[in-house]
Amino acid sequence: MVLPDQGINLIARTTGTWSSDTQISCAALARGVVVMPLSRMNVTALDTSRLLLGFSGLSDREADLGTSELANVFDSLLP
Repeated sequence: MVLPDQGINLIARTTGTWSSDTQISCAALARGVVVMPLSRMNVTALDTSRLLLGFSGLSDREADLGTSELANVFDSLLP
């Protein structure tokens, strides 16, 4: 598969149900899903409420599987 030069991204922001984008990112990576915690982009603010989801290089099947696994991550980490 040839990955495109451009990207299609979505930023997910918490509604207060989670507070650590790094924790979510690490748990997702353990399931084979890569999401970027946007707190890594902070210079001074301590905002840990957002994740960057990229999906331009995925097939429909891969995107569905990744979305399902990410939902499992949230289910396993949240009360």
